[in-house]
Amino acid sequence: MRIQSEDRTRGVVLELAEQLSPDLHLSVDAHLGAFTGKTAVWVEREAFTDFLQALEALERTRQGSARLESISPGELELVIRSVDSVGHLVLQLSLADHPYVGDDRMEHRLRGGFALDPSRLPEVLADFQRLSRKP
Repeated sequence: MRIQSEDRTRGVVLELAEQLSPDLHLSVDAHLGAFTGKTAVWVEREAFTDFLQALEALERTRQGSARLESISPGELELVIRSVDSVGHLVLQLSLADHPYVGDDRMEHRLRGGFALDPSRLPEVLADFQRLSRKP
């Protein structure tokens, strides 16, 4: 599934890498202007279900937020939230990877966001629902 800014200069692609019941292994590829990042993360099924419920409520009311986080803290944080009383939306994203060089732990991080066209929210919700049902 792909979520993009209206001008297509920012976006995120999420794909199901594998699903080991009950958790999901997601491939995440993001581009935020000139910055890009790609990683794979594990998300608990319960956390994904909670995210879907919050996203459904956000789609209905255009108020509040829906947050998806990885099992390993800080590797993925994806938030879709309203920013005003008329229902304008933003998608905020943080990806991190922590490779080692010898004994030194490095941190690679991509953080940013973009405006999300509210009329696309039903499609985004349907894409996340399909993602959760893939075998």
